[in-house]
Amino acid sequence: MGKALSITSLRDYAWFGAVLLVPFLCACGGSGGDTALREDSVVTQYGPVKGQTSGAVQSFKAVPYAAPPVGDLRWRAPQKPAGWTSARASNTLPPPCPQAVTGRRAYEGTGYSEDCLYLNVYRPSAHSGGLLPVHVFIHGAGFTASSSRDYDGSRLAREGSALVVIPNHRRNVFGYLALSSMNAEAGEANGNFGYLDIIAALQWVQDNAARFGGDPGNVTLSGTSGGGVATCLLLVTPRASKLFHKVINMSGPCDGPFIQYSYGTAQADGAAYAARLGCTNALDAAVCLRRKTVEELLSVAAPGVVGPTIGTGLISEAPDAAFASGNFLRVPVMFGALKDERRTLGYNLFGTAGALNGYEAYVRANFGLNADRVLTEYPAGAYTDPAYALGAVASDSGSNLAIGVCRFLRRADLLAAHTAVYFFEVDDPNGPAALAVQVPAGIETGSTHGDNYVWMFGTPPLSLPLDQQSPTYSPNQSRMVADFVQTWASFASDATPSAGTTKFEPYGRTGGWAMLLGPSGNRVLSREALRGAHHCDFWDRLS
Repeated sequence: MGKALSITSLRDYAWFGAVLLVPFLCACGGSGGDTALREDSVVTQYGPVKGQTSGAVQSFKAVPYAAPPVGDLRWRAPQKPAGWTSARASNTLPPPCPQAVTGRRAYEGTGYSEDCLYLNVYRPSAHSGGLLPVHVFIHGAGFTASSSRDYDGSRLAREGSALVVIPNHRRNVFGYLALSSMNAEAGEANGNFGYLDIIAALQWVQDNAARFGGDPGNVTLSGTSGGGVATCLLLVTPRASKLFHKVINMSGPCDGPFIQYSYGTAQADGAAYAARLGCTNALDAAVCLRRKTVEELLSVAAPGVVGPTIGTGLISEAPDAAFASGNFLRVPVMFGALKDERRTLGYNLFGTAGALNGYEAYVRANFGLNADRVLTEYPAGAYTDPAYALGAVASDSGSNLAIGVCRFLRRADLLAAHTAVYFFEVDDPNGPAALAVQVPAGIETGSTHGDNYVWMFGTPPLSLPLDQQSPTYSPNQSRMVADFVQTWASFASDATPSAGTTKFEPYGRTGGWAMLLGPSGNRVLSREALRGAHHCDFWDRLS
């Protein structure tokens, strides 16, 4: 990838006029009254599927985009599915790909299956005008857990007047195992099987979106957390260069523990994993592992098998290095962050009581010789609860899982030198946490990692514990959520995002701007002011 990737499929960087996405927005499908009910059957390139209409949305669930990766296809690149001739009922969600997750609402009574390479499609049941913008959402959970079952795209389709596609993709060892014995048969797929699933799903969108009324020339790729990692990698993957045209990365690190940076290390980690299952002969480790059951493969830990592997030819260099040189697909990119990404981390790590005393221990464990400097920059006495201090350190620095606002801002700096970039942050001091965590009464969880799942899909991800409920919002918080959604929709419409009546200004490395969303109103904030609020100069010096 010796030069910047071209963008011919974006029609030479034309801005799109179709509104994309989400809750709290009106469906803008053209002039009033000129609507038509869609047929509930669609003939894909592989065969017909029959959807299900519920109110203003039609859904097509468990649509095959690749052959089941079972038997000899375990740990191989995704293959085309077998065709079919009779209409396939598409009214049941597909099973999750195998993962070691229990007690989650999405999986109760369902279980998991290796036969999982399906996607769910949602579209308005009535629409007039041209082709719909396409929104492909990549689910996250660090390439380890989660599935398309977690996210209902109905609201995105209905209120954003969009074709929404949410694919399953292989996780953990099933998606990211690398073995030397697979080099010949797998090539660049070795260690990247799940990542290739995502690319195959994007190719399916190109081949089939128009059959569902979507525009294959107007595909917005988005992801949160681990899904955001995938968007970063896809920006530097030549094979994906004509498969999407805009990117929204919400709280997604492009570095850190979700990426394997060394092909050799990935294969060594794979060999160690195989040995723990009794497959010690490097020459036939893959054959041996293919004889194991799903349960056996999930029964042992697989440290190092963390996500996509760089250096196989598929992903030639780390995202930040490519962003710095301009060697990436130059499409418009919008970054989103939550001010308190890791606010509840102390309670996750130490429990309700331990969080009060865990701050200094966390800092010393994570910053070593620089610990005293961090404790001086973030004195516990400046916070009403030491857990807030711990959360601020982690939220600003990215010391936990590389999820931190200063890291996101540095990445935006790199991209803004080469392409159109926008940046926004959500700050709600009293925001109800969308992701389950036990905190004492009266603790303000702020705007924490994953809150946007609820804003986008209306309910917590189904992979949360069974007793997790949707949060309740005040009128001001509801307005903030609506503005958040408008931010996504306006960016997808013409790449000039706005929130309420406030228009975003472009983010730039010098003189750039960001948008701050909150229940008390929205405001444009300079890059320098946002960096100052998160102590980014301090973290730059420390790094």
